[in-house]
Amino acid sequence: MSAITAFIEKELREFLRSPSSIFWVIGWPVFWQVLTVYVFLAGVPRDQLPQAKESVTIQMVAFGVAFIGISLVGNGIAQDRVRGLYAKLSSMPVRGASEGVGRLLAAAIIALVEGLIIAGVGWALGGRVEVGLGHQLRALPFLLALFLASAGLGLIIPNLLYSVPAAQGVGVAVVVLGSAISGVFEPYFLLPDPLKIFSRAYPLSAAMHAAKYFLIPGEFASPNYRGFNPGTPSYLTYVAASALAIFFLGIAVHGWRARSRALAV
Repeated sequence: MSAITAFIEKELREFLRSPSSIFWVIGWPVFWQVLTVYVFLAGVPRDQLPQAKESVTIQMVAFGVAFIGISLVGNGIAQDRVRGLYAKLSSMPVRGASEGVGRLLAAAIIALVEGLIIAGVGWALGGRVEVGLGHQLRALPFLLALFLASAGLGLIIPNLLYSVPAAQGVGVAVVVLGSAISGVFEPYFLLPDPLKIFSRAYPLSAAMHAAKYFLIPGEFASPNYRGFNPGTPSYLTYVAASALAIFFLGIAVHGWRARSRALAV
């Protein structure tokens, strides 16, 4: 347990010492959140504004979580490999699982703080969740699914790309491009039809849609969604299964690379 705690502290300290990471995790989502509310939602009817603002809030939480899981976790692995951390661990009585668990728990803590900050900004801007506690609790597993899918990709990318710049570039590209074409940066109904298919299938945006369904059910009742219902049992099962599949694939790839670095697992 002490090894896991040490890795959590290491990851949190490195995050707090990185202005660029703080900007992408918190600054950029908040900036886009404020811009969207005051510019792109200017024509939304007054009675629909609280729901629209909350929708934007959830989208920005999704982007921040995706960046944490994919880029923050991935960058940490790539940089630690170059620093020689894994070579040092191979000669120490530290289980390889401690490194992975500590890294992911630190990312989960950062994601929780990020979510609370963006939710607070959304509340200050007038966003409101108009469902009861039961619906809010039902949304939590799908926010967790969003984090697990992101973390799985964050474990896979740097273990397949050995250059730090390559791992960083691909990680940021996956987060930003994936968010841009899957309905994280803009409403689902504004996407072209081929990208709507991608948005429904992409595990990260699919998890976001499922969470939105429980937090803002009225959004999917709009004619704009043309029958897309992320609350069906089959779709919710797909969201959970795809997120877990990517996460455990990431664990397997990271464990394989750990064995190849002579880490104890």
